[in-house]
Amino acid sequence: MRSILLLMLLSPALVAATPPDAVAVPASAHGHEHAHPASTSLTPGHRWRADAPLRRAMQQIRHVRAEGVRSTTDALHLATTIDAAIADMIAHCALPADADAALHQIIGQLGGAAGRLRRDADPRQSLAAIDAALERYALVFDETAAGADNPAGAESHH
Repeated sequence: MRSILLLMLLSPALVAATPPDAVAVPASAHGHEHAHPASTSLTPGHRWRADAPLRRAMQQIRHVRAEGVRSTTDALHLATTIDAAIADMIAHCALPADADAALHQIIGQLGGAAGRLRRDADPRQSLAAIDAALERYALVFDETAAGADNPAGAESHH
């Protein structure tokens, strides 16, 4: 628990000091003991089911993003919302390994963009990265109640 708390406290500073292409959220950050596959490509038409904590966290990000970023205060609010949502996703992760790996790519992109929002005077590149991550999420995860089931035999590692 302390390591997760420490990660949450340090992640904004680490992300701000890390080049955008180097941002990744390690599986070990939330206690996974499974290896992530090298590729997270899906069968065409297949989407992973988003569980309630994942849906809630992504809805928070989408809501604040939809409010717009018209000031530094707005940018910081969005960055803080993203950080909190990522921490919530990590704390409540119950996805199968392949879905979890796909999610890590998305939250890595979101976390990198949140760090850039904090340090860059012009938020346009960061906002474009957030929008791209949200679009990727919509392609990979299904939030509907009758969403695509996880593949047969896929295990949750929590």
